[in-house]
Amino acid sequence: MSGKTQSENVSSISGLDFIDDARGLAVTDWDLDGDVDLIFANRTAPRLRFLQNDYPGGHGFVSFQLIGQSSNRDGIGARVTVTLPDETSMTKTVRAGSGFLSQSSKRLSFGLGSAGHDKIAVRVDWPSGQVQNFTNIQPGHHYRITE
Repeated sequence: MSGKTQSENVSSISGLDFIDDARGLAVTDWDLDGDVDLIFANRTAPRLRFLQNDYPGGHGFVSFQLIGQSSNRDGIGARVTVTLPDETSMTKTVRAGSGFLSQSSKRLSFGLGSAGHDKIAVRVDWPSGQVQNFTNIQPGHHYRITE
């Protein structure tokens, strides 16, 4: 192996090969169907470009909106860990100020793949130090968790 890495431009395959002068990107589940959609803010026309994700795959998802009590109201800094039945886990952190000229949703969405129809476990680590654990969470739903 020569240590040389190769890369390919696959933007045309993904549908993201616009010539726009994009300055901001917001990621959100706009239509609440479980997959994330993209909103671009451009310097040139079109000023706004919305890409709705209509993936027909039928894989599971779960999403969480956090409301802090002891921590900040938006739950910024809280970490959510989703554990699947096979013990695979994924962690996401609630963030603010995620991009230039844009703000993505503070709702955390998890794609669960083919394991997305079995009940899952969820752990929330709040900035205050409080920890909440939930078992038997049903995929395919949007949850609001209050600290």
